[in-house]
Amino acid sequence: MGRTGKRPPSRGLGVSAARSFAGKPVIAPLPRVSKKKRPGPSLARPASQDSAGPSLPAGAVASAPGPSSPQPRALLLLWGVLVALVLARALLTFLPGMWAWSLNVQRFLPAPAAWTLWALAGLTLLPPLARVMVRWLERPAGLAGRRPTVAALLVFAGGAALVWSLPDRTHYVGDFLLRQGAVIAREPPGNVFIQATPLDLFLHYDLPCALVDRLNLQPDTAARLLGALEAGLLAWLASRFARVLRLEGAAHVAAASIVFFGAYLGLYAGYGKSFSELTLAVAAAGVFGLLAVREGRGLLAFGVALSCALLAHRLGLALWPAALVVWTLWLSRHRAAGGWRRAAAVAGIALPLCVLAWVLPGFTRVLGGYDMRVHLVSDQVKSQGGPLAAMWAGLRPLDLLNLVLAISPLALAAPLVMMGGAGARGRRAELLTLAVIALPYLAILLVAHPGQGIFRDWDDFGVLGVSLSLVTGWLVGGALGAQPRLRWVGIAVAAYVALASSQWLLLWTDADRGMRRAAAFVTEAPARQGRDAGRTWEFLGMRQRQLGRNEAAAAALARAARNAPSPAVMREWALAEAECGRLEEARRIYRELLERDPRNRSAWFSLGAISTQLGDYPESRRALRELLRIDPGNGQVRQLLAEIDRYHPASPAPAP
Repeated sequence: MGRTGKRPPSRGLGVSAARSFAGKPVIAPLPRVSKKKRPGPSLARPASQDSAGPSLPAGAVASAPGPSSPQPRALLLLWGVLVALVLARALLTFLPGMWAWSLNVQRFLPAPAAWTLWALAGLTLLPPLARVMVRWLERPAGLAGRRPTVAALLVFAGGAALVWSLPDRTHYVGDFLLRQGAVIAREPPGNVFIQATPLDLFLHYDLPCALVDRLNLQPDTAARLLGALEAGLLAWLASRFARVLRLEGAAHVAAASIVFFGAYLGLYAGYGKSFSELTLAVAAAGVFGLLAVREGRGLLAFGVALSCALLAHRLGLALWPAALVVWTLWLSRHRAAGGWRRAAAVAGIALPLCVLAWVLPGFTRVLGGYDMRVHLVSDQVKSQGGPLAAMWAGLRPLDLLNLVLAISPLALAAPLVMMGGAGARGRRAELLTLAVIALPYLAILLVAHPGQGIFRDWDDFGVLGVSLSLVTGWLVGGALGAQPRLRWVGIAVAAYVALASSQWLLLWTDADRGMRRAAAFVTEAPARQGRDAGRTWEFLGMRQRQLGRNEAAAAALARAARNAPSPAVMREWALAEAECGRLEEARRIYRELLERDPRNRSAWFSLGAISTQLGDYPESRRALRELLRIDPGNGQVRQLLAEIDRYHPASPAPAP
């Protein structure tokens, strides 16, 4: 057919137009642009939207907010939340009680350091000052854009230096004492960490032991070295997250700070357990999963992060819904570009599948045995009426709220930002990618009951903290990027999360202050009883013994035994009493322990040893013979009995 009309004039969109004619692509010529007069900024759809087409260059922002752009009230509402949180931290410094244990950290810190950090965060809430700080920030931000490698190295060094300078000397969190004690005593890890993965044992047992032996380092120094390197990687990932979102200036700093700063930084301060690697892997999965969905790149890095999470801990299984979502979105959006044919993309999918096949049988055994018995359906959960009833029993809802405020300081503000107008229209794929990372860990938070309580075993939920921070950083960063006039709020955001995490790290650097806070948890309102109180008193007693404070240790372990009289607690209490020179009291405790647990071998042996010290050889013989009855092949006990009979023979029975 011939043409019936004239060719329409070019619309001058500034982009190449590809059309199909007879099955062949026809490329429309670009309009000529004068060298003297450059075209204005394109009003093409922003890169943050669902379109798979070309994206705007970094830092490009539409001149007028569209229907999907956040309204100013979202950021003003966020600013109001920051004001309330900063004021609450100041007020709780003067109030007793541990109702808000996530916000009253400042009460236990040295006043000069605590109030200096607080004042710096408070000043950023003043809009005139914050606007000046934004202008100061633009110069180094411009340098970072011109030299990204140098900027990345500085970010890495800053994150590592912060954590290295604030080591954990309290050792309260989770299994800190157990992990460090295993390295010191060279306890076979298979006897202590039956649920640990090979990567966990290598990084937190084999490697520290090698560093201690070859470099003559202290065990905590070896753990801190690894933690500082990982904290540097987390800082780099946080900055990379903001770059993937194409944020600049205050928006970049705010989003990166939200991801980096959280109580989970404490996992890198010397705590030797794989939760630190798992948290790092989840952050990497969020960053590179987002990159794969947005731009079609980073699928191999996402696969490596997913594999590392599986190798680090069984909680890495919770990333698999996110893996399926990322792969599906990547295929649907970038299949036409032929990305699925690239070797890196194929490896990014195949590698975690192979790792999953290798670790799944072992994880299944641990989940069905250890986790069910200790974390999901423990005796305490059964006593509270089962998993559903225990979910909201007692003070647990309050502790859950405090936990979230600690591990991700602004996570609870994220819904308010969304309701204030920072919606996700046009960016639903990104929000889905990050939300599906966080939701499984949020579900685990509701059903899991840590063996030592939420206050002490918050490390179990560090991975939840970083996943919530990814979602919060995405929301806040997007809101700031769309409202340049309110970018000063980003300075206040960064200052607040830095305040919260810095105070958290600073608290644990002083063992006395850290233990004072732990003691406040069980002595102040609200009243704590049972396992939570017993575990805290047990820690205080054991840590005081490590520091050579035997009287304080004995007093704390006595209270631990009253709350949770387990064999381990009573044995530690007896040892503390013996170290104080109160042998009769120690012997009484061993006898009480044996009434509860008649087959406790170490208790029979200790009873015999203390009776020997007291000169009560008949009691010593009785204890050692009872131990031989339980353990007939114990040659050491037979030798001790022979020595007692040799040097202190039994008196002959009186004649009838």
